[in-house]
Amino acid sequence: MRTMRFIVVPAVLLLGVLAWAGDKPWEKKPYRDWTERDVAEVLKDSPWARLVQATGAWRPIGNQPELPIWQDPHVGTTQADNAISPADSRVYTVLWASSRTVRAALARRSVLQGGAKEEAVEQGVSRSLDAYMILVKTANMAIFEKRGEAAFAKAAYMQLKKGKRKFLPSHVTFFRGADGHSVTGAAFYFSKKEANISADESEVAFFLQVGEFKFLTSFDPRRMIDAQGQDL
Repeated sequence: MRTMRFIVVPAVLLLGVLAWAGDKPWEKKPYRDWTERDVAEVLKDSPWARLVQATGAWRPIGNQPELPIWQDPHVGTTQADNAISPADSRVYTVLWASSRTVRAALARRSVLQGGAKEEAVEQGVSRSLDAYMILVKTANMAIFEKRGEAAFAKAAYMQLKKGKRKFLPSHVTFFRGADGHSVTGAAFYFSKKEANISADESEVAFFLQVGEFKFLTSFDPRRMIDAQGQDL
């Protein structure tokens, strides 16, 4: 008769494993231990990440009051730009990239994919920034590449729910591919001194117009918390 063997796992260890498994990676697990799956969760399904669908252009009809710069349908676009396969760029990933959490995820992905050493990315993860940075990525960023960074500084804004104030980015910087030319992401920087997001702020909206398309998404700072506290 075959002998059945059982592996006994100490209760404390088992509870620890189950507790870890139930936590979000940014809550207790050191980012150096994050797996590809953990990184994907941070960058796709976390309080710091949004996947949004852009919609068609505003087309003012008749006599209307002058639009604010961030609602000008001509900002950041030309007829030639609109011919660049806009349908390829309707779905955008928007990341609150000044956060420790997103920076850690991007750094960890680089290490896991063999593009960097842990020691080399450590400083970038731990340093504090004097601006909020929102990173925008989409499948086809040709229009960004064509128009340049300065053109998009007036095509975006951040708005806090409290006070309803809108803030234009201080500047925009493009992330570029290995060829040094192609654009892989657009980073929008907003001064922390000007925006000054409070700990109890319930919503921060981010708007961007790209050619004939626009989108508006929002983040809840009260949920953007890692093991060290609020993470913006």
